[in-house]
Amino acid sequence: MPIMKTLIPTILTLLALLTAACAGNAPPTPTAAPDLGATVQAAVAAALPTPTPTPTPNIDATVEARLAATIAAQPTPTSAPAPTPNLDATVDARIAAIPTPTPTPRPIPTRTPRPTPTPTRTPRPTPTRTPRPTPTPPISLSAMVAQARPAVVRIDTDTVTGSGAIFDTQGQTAYIITNHHVIEDGSSVTVTVNDSADYNATVLGADHTRDLAVIRICCGRFQKLTFGNPDRLQLGDEIIAIGYALGFQGSATITRGIVSAIRYAPEYRSDVIQTDAAVNPGNSGGPMLSLNGQIIGINTYGYSETQAGSPLEGLNFAISATTVQQLIPTLRTAHAQPTPTPTRRPTPTRRPTPTPRPTPTPRPTPVPPTFTSVSAGGFHTCGVKTNGSVVCWGYGGRATPPSGAFTSVSAGTYHTCGVKTNGSVVCWGDNDFGEATPPSGAFTSVSASVYPDVLYDGSGFYDPRHTCGVKTNGSAVCWGNNEFGQATPPSGTFASVSASGGGTCGVKTDSSLVCWGSVWGTPPSGAFASVSAGHHHTCGVKTNGSVVCWGSNPYGEATPPSGTFTSVSAGYYHTCGVKTNGSVVCWGGNTDSSGGEPTEAKPPAGTFASVSAGHTFTCGVKTNGSVVCWPSGGAATPPN
Repeated sequence: MPIMKTLIPTILTLLALLTAACAGNAPPTPTAAPDLGATVQAAVAAALPTPTPTPTPNIDATVEARLAATIAAQPTPTSAPAPTPNLDATVDARIAAIPTPTPTPRPIPTRTPRPTPTPTRTPRPTPTRTPRPTPTPPISLSAMVAQARPAVVRIDTDTVTGSGAIFDTQGQTAYIITNHHVIEDGSSVTVTVNDSADYNATVLGADHTRDLAVIRICCGRFQKLTFGNPDRLQLGDEIIAIGYALGFQGSATITRGIVSAIRYAPEYRSDVIQTDAAVNPGNSGGPMLSLNGQIIGINTYGYSETQAGSPLEGLNFAISATTVQQLIPTLRTAHAQPTPTPTRRPTPTRRPTPTPRPTPTPRPTPVPPTFTSVSAGGFHTCGVKTNGSVVCWGYGGRATPPSGAFTSVSAGTYHTCGVKTNGSVVCWGDNDFGEATPPSGAFTSVSASVYPDVLYDGSGFYDPRHTCGVKTNGSAVCWGNNEFGQATPPSGTFASVSASGGGTCGVKTDSSLVCWGSVWGTPPSGAFASVSAGHHHTCGVKTNGSVVCWGSNPYGEATPPSGTFTSVSAGYYHTCGVKTNGSVVCWGGNTDSSGGEPTEAKPPAGTFASVSAGHTFTCGVKTNGSVVCWPSGGAATPPN
């Protein structure tokens, strides 16, 4: 490369000299042209030393190689990312740059300001917090009994002793709830309070179906009991029964038990509370208390034996306090006569050596409900007990009933028939005419004809024994003697039938009366509720409650008194009926050969559910379930 740098200027200088020479000389005489190339080469060769021959370099390759190396040594420039323009800021800036036009001012109308009403704040009622009752700490059983005892009273009549509970006081007057059967037969009622003071009581009202009564005493300072809520009772809850068991003198008896069951008793039309606490005669009318001392029921009855006569224990019942509270407003509304000031018992003088008191003789006590119905026949009587069994008393095999549960029974002269709970009819006793061979089928009622002996109709003697019944479909069916057509009933739907002698009568479901066979007299027209065929007369209760009779009337047996009746029963020469107030009235009757008073037509006092007139006696079921008969003796002497 240094050589090249030296040669190039020299060559250029020679070329310039040659050019100038040519330009300043006239054209020479042609001579032979010198060999310039050779001259130059010779000059160059003379000026230069003899070079050492070197290879000719590849300039292109060299340039390319160096260029590639230079490019490879240079760092690759990284272009900076272009910033993202802020469009929102740009738009805002451009909008801001636009000149804002100045608006022409408009006059603002003057607005009369309305007065701002001051809001009246309706005060919200502050909720009253119902305070929770502070639970009453339980008290001991003895303390509860001590608090309740002064409100439990002893009730004495001229026939029985029972108990009661004071449920309300007004001034010096106390109102007492008890059982109706405790006071129903008494001509007077005496109440002993706190075992110290006796008061003459006045009966204000009674309900014989539910066996409840309210009486009033005056004048003294009395404590009362409150009613609890039987709906809150649970099976197994403990209860207390207080009352004057067996009429013993002194303080009341306290027994304890549990709630065994709560059930509906249809014969009382009330819920009853069953308990295993001892409830004996004399406890009737006394309170059943919860452990906080509130009345939850009125002790009323119990069972002491099974149908077969086996003893029972712990099967006692109280009328629910719910029923009691519902009836009290009605029972206490009667207008009562003032009662006298109580007679205080003298305080006994203490002796140095006390004389032992004799063992008290218990007074007769109310009999628990036993019978639901009774039927007086010719020489015997039968009744259905509350457990469904039939018992009979009197004479002959007709008084020996079969076992089983019955709904009703009818005693004839020499045979008896009854309807079982399954609707079948069974008969026992004499069966000379098939009167004790009933047909199959389901029955609602049955009636066995009643006569003491064969009868004479003017042409001869006849024995009119037959039986009739009403089936569940309402048809009347008869069997036995049919000499006068008394066992051939007409078609139709019947509510009841009554068979006697040579004839039978029945009341249809439309309240019409129809008779067949040999019936004395002409039945009257009208609507009837029931009918009863007697010896030679028949009586019926009309739908308005009046009684009408027809047929033979030598002793007044077909001449009923006025009044409103619920049932009637025609006997041999007398008739008896139950009035709507529960009393029994009788008319006719003259079977006493001495011509004395017809005792079969002289009923005792009391409230009755039903009555049945037989041959020479009468029996009835009282509202407490007991059976009484009059006059006593033979078929008129019911079992205990």
